[in-house]
Amino acid sequence: MTPEFNTIAWIFCSVLVSLAFLMNLIRIFKGPSLSDRIVSIDLVAAILMVVFMATGVIQNNEFLLSVALAIAIVVFFATVALAKYMNDKEDLK
Repeated sequence: MTPEFNTIAWIFCSVLVSLAFLMNLIRIFKGPSLSDRIVSIDLVAAILMVVFMATGVIQNNEFLLSVALAIAIVVFFATVALAKYMNDKEDLK
């Protein structure tokens, strides 16, 4: 593959990831329900992990891969905590 193709592909993918990120930020603030917001936060975190992993691979930086793993762990526990909160909130009704 030519370097020009790689550059164009990188720019195209960056634009798509940025659009996905922005659309999910809108869903976080406009989401009609708490569950929609939680799913959107999970997706934003997944997008950030992809960005960190891609940058880490391109720059040959192992630290960024560790950051992506840390984000995954924190988001998992946050999702579990929010699900427990939503379940307890429904039990009170």
